[in-house]
Amino acid sequence: RPPRSTLYCWAGGSDVYKRQALADGIGDAAATIFLENKRPEVERSSDWIARQRQKIDAGVAAMSSDLGESDWCCGTRLNLADVTVGCALGYLAFRFAEFDLSLIHISEPTRPYSRPY
Repeated sequence: RPPRSTLYCWAGGSDVYKRQALADGIGDAAATIFLENKRPEVERSSDWIARQRQKIDAGVAAMSSDLGESDWCCGTRLNLADVTVGCALGYLAFRFAEFDLSLIHISEPTRPYSRPY
């Protein structure tokens, strides 16, 4: 029997998947804006871009609210939720310099991450 991955928080798995889906939705909306901006200016839809931006703003607000003052998205260690949230925020920072990531509480873990997974 293969070992269970520690990236999945088995005790609270539904919370991990909820945050993963939220981060994936933020990433999808951000990628959609990026692709829409690649179209010729006369073909771009500012309404479509605004709708995607609303999805990003709502997702980031929910993410920040869920995180609260916790060091980790779910549980007490790194898991899939932390990875997907980090990827979504990293993509926002990379593609959208105007996006204010200071709206999200991101704290340093209370102890250094030392166990490889």
